Amino acid sequence: MQVTHQLHTFRFAGLAHLAAYLATTPKYQLPQELSRDAAALATELRRRAPDEPITATSTVTYVTADRP
Repeated sequence: MQVTHQLHTFRFAGLAHLAAYLATTPKYQLPQELSRDAAALATELRRRAPDEPITATSTVTYVTADRP
C-alpha cells in the first residue's frame, strides 16, 4: 500500500473569482440563496473580507494498493 499526499494551490484574482468557483463546486455547502448565484455570493463575501487576491490550499490524499 502506498499513501501519497499532494498539495493543491488555488489562486483567485479576487472575491468575484472565488465566488464563481465556489458557486460551481458542489462540495462546498453554502446557504441556498447563495449556492448558485456567484454575484450574490461575491457581494456577501465583500461584506466580510477585503476584495483582494486570495490563495487557498488543500491536500489531496491518494491511497493505492495491490491485490494480494
